[in-house]
Amino acid sequence: MNSSLGDMINYKESFEVLSSVATAAAAIATFVTVREMKRSRKDSINPDLYIEKGSIIYSSLLEGNQYFFHEESKFNLCNLGNGSAKDINIIWKNDTINRIKKLGYSAVPEKNVDHISVKHPKKLFLFNLAKEQSVSLNFILGREKSISGFLMNPTAMELLQLESWHRFDKSDDDIVMFDINPSDNSFVRIEYLDLLNKIRVEKFNITTKVTIFRQGQTHLIGKIRYDFSFQRVAK
Repeated sequence: MNSSLGDMINYKESFEVLSSVATAAAAIATFVTVREMKRSRKDSINPDLYIEKGSIIYSSLLEGNQYFFHEESKFNLCNLGNGSAKDINIIWKNDTINRIKKLGYSAVPEKNVDHISVKHPKKLFLFNLAKEQSVSLNFILGREKSISGFLMNPTAMELLQLESWHRFDKSDDDIVMFDINPSDNSFVRIEYLDLLNKIRVEKFNITTKVTIFRQGQTHLIGKIRYDFSFQRVAK
């Protein structure tokens, strides 16, 4: 009798343990399922913007006594994510004063002036001294979509041209080639919103490959090609 009663108690305790384990397992499974559903929903609206590449080509034109450049530019901004992006701002940060001084030019801005000019023998360069300048895109970039266009700000472009003329003047070669590495370059930051209005930020370093072609036997530039590559900075 005592033995049968003990067996019943042990059976009951075992059943209760198994029930508790099953309940806990079900709770864990529910938690995992809900978490995966939330993650899947979050991933389904996550945009991921990336600047794939960029290029700018300046070809010289001479009309009468006027010497100027015709510009062709193309940058590819891609959305690699599953969600759309909106209110996109591409922000260029330029170390303008130090870049100008490094090339050997005077860079002392006048008081209460927001720009500085640098006089090169063949061109007058004008730089805005704002530390950051942005290009705004007022449209929605859908998932797995890309756009092409000019995404660069004027100051960053002027800095590239000043360095190009500086390097060209020091060379007698018909083709002058050099790289501008990230440590000597601007960097770009992309700020944008997802469809839930969450702010997202991506930062990229830039490497620029410059190729300058001489115009015949002259001391003038015939064409300049800039090829940009962007390296995402880890968060």
